[in-house]
Amino acid sequence: MLVKYLLLAAAIGFIVNTWRRERAGEIPRLGAIVWSVLWGAVGVVALFPGLASWLAATVGVGRGADAVLYLSVIVLFWLVFRLALRQRQQERELTKLVRALALKELPKQE
Repeated sequence: MLVKYLLLAAAIGFIVNTWRRERAGEIPRLGAIVWSVLWGAVGVVALFPGLASWLAATVGVGRGADAVLYLSVIVLFWLVFRLALRQRQQERELTKLVRALALKELPKQE
């Protein structure tokens, strides 16, 4: 019973923190909406654990906790993929900047 309220409090706290970061310009509005939906789903499942069991039965998984775990792994893999793509893009941009600075500082040969 205590876990239910702790998860709900954590979800609410994460939603508040997400929108605080959106207002500060750290994350885009669409990102804040997506994260809020995700944290809201955590809060709903914490309040109504039978919903996870219903979802599990609907998709053919044995238990609700297993369905939540599978969904969490899929979301985490997607996030890791996105982070890897973003890191690769930043590496390319950094390489371009370093090249431009190196060429700018190159002594002119006459």
